[in-house]
Amino acid sequence: MDALRAILLSYGIFVHTANVKIEPLFFFIEGSSGLFRMNTFFFLSGLLAALTIGRATPASWLQKRVIALSVPLLFGLLILNPLFFLLHSHVPKVGFMVGFVERNRLVWHLHLWFLFPLLAFTMTTFAIRDLQVRKGRSIAIRNDNLIPDAPHIRLAVLAALLAFPALRYLAMWVVYHIPFRSAGLGHFSFIISMTFGTLPFYLLGYLLPNHRFLQAMFSSPIYWLVGLLSIPLLLARIGVVALDPKTHDIVNSVGSTAFSLAFIVITTPVFLKITSIHPFLTSLSKSSYTIYIVHFLLVSMFLYAYSWAGLSIYPAAAATVISVFIVALTIHSQLVERHRWARFLLNGKMT
Repeated sequence: MDALRAILLSYGIFVHTANVKIEPLFFFIEGSSGLFRMNTFFFLSGLLAALTIGRATPASWLQKRVIALSVPLLFGLLILNPLFFLLHSHVPKVGFMVGFVERNRLVWHLHLWFLFPLLAFTMTTFAIRDLQVRKGRSIAIRNDNLIPDAPHIRLAVLAALLAFPALRYLAMWVVYHIPFRSAGLGHFSFIISMTFGTLPFYLLGYLLPNHRFLQAMFSSPIYWLVGLLSIPLLLARIGVVALDPKTHDIVNSVGSTAFSLAFIVITTPVFLKITSIHPFLTSLSKSSYTIYIVHFLLVSMFLYAYSWAGLSIYPAAAATVISVFIVALTIHSQLVERHRWARFLLNGKMT
């Protein structure tokens, strides 16, 4: 599971390199990420929370999680993101970097937005677990019990899978769009929107181990049908099929949700059953948090450097991705793993 989460986070390097947005391939890379990447990430976060919260007291688990999320968030907001904006404000732009800022909606939180929902979900998880402990309920979980032989409730599962995207969109509209957009919360609108949008996936992951109805999704071929049904919506999502502006939001929401569900129920069982992974994936799993925290600034630095060197966009993008991986992995191995202060700032770990 850590390997899958590391792959999803690392894909962010490709996505944010594609922010140059001057070739169809880059639009595709950026658009495809919204179909499954962060939804799956939040599902895995909920699942891992369910697997780890029983190993300590709720208060101890909460303290560790809040530190692990909030310290890198503050370091990014106060140090890394200001450096990013300073870079874009004062560095001359040449080649494919001309118009970079205009082609992107660069807001104050940048790529760190996901830590805000995780903090909110951590508080929610703590409240649920604390209530369960007070009622004397045990939720001990074993990895090999996550995908048991499910009962034959295929039609019910299919109905639930197909209803989930519509219910998610409805919740987004009622809970977020109407009250929050009308209130004009401005700078926080994206974070609020994504918090409501990813909450169902986090809850799906968190509730999965103890609900056989949800587990049935992971032992049923129905998810293939859901994936097929989402294809027309995906084509619209990445711009292959033109959308009516009135239906754009709901098609995006339903399409990405349906595809995310199909992706989750296909990949999660595979990664759960893997007992041995390649050493590179092991290294990537250990360093993925560091990589994601620092990569946004590194991507911009290397894009600027390669544009000054006169590289065309495709060689520059490839060189940027490789360079960011090398530097970020080096930062983790030489700083985070060796120095307590770096481990605290970039990973939120006390030891």
